[in-house]
Amino acid sequence: MAHKISNLVSFIFLSLIVNLTLFGNNGPVSGELFTAQVDLEPLFPTQTAVIEAVESYLAKEEVRLKEIRRRLNPYVERGKKNLQEIIDNPISAFLLVKGLTIDLEDLVSISQQNYNALG
Repeated sequence: MAHKISNLVSFIFLSLIVNLTLFGNNGPVSGELFTAQVDLEPLFPTQTAVIEAVESYLAKEEVRLKEIRRRLNPYVERGKKNLQEIIDNPISAFLLVKGLTIDLEDLVSISQQNYNALG
C-alpha cells in the first residue's frame, strides 16, 4: 500500500513540474518557437529577391540565346547545301569563307558574353 502511495505522489509531483514548465503562470511557453519564427521572417524577402534575380538572369539569357540562334541560322542553311554547289558558285564560296572568319568571330563573341553586357 505504501508503495502505491509513493508512486501516486511521484506521479503528481512529476505532473506538477511538467505543467509548471510547459504552462507557467501565463499559459503555454512558446518563447523558443516564437524566436525561431522571428528569425525566419527576414528569409522571405531574401527568397523573393533570389527568385527575381534568377528570373531576370533567365530572361537575359533567353535574349542572348535567341541572338545566337539567329546568327547561327546562316551556318545551318549553308550546311544543308550540296558541297559541290558551294564550291562551284563563287558567291557561295565567298560567303562560306566570310562566314567562317568574320561572322564566326561575332558568333563566338556573343556566345561568350556575360548576360550583364546585354543591358
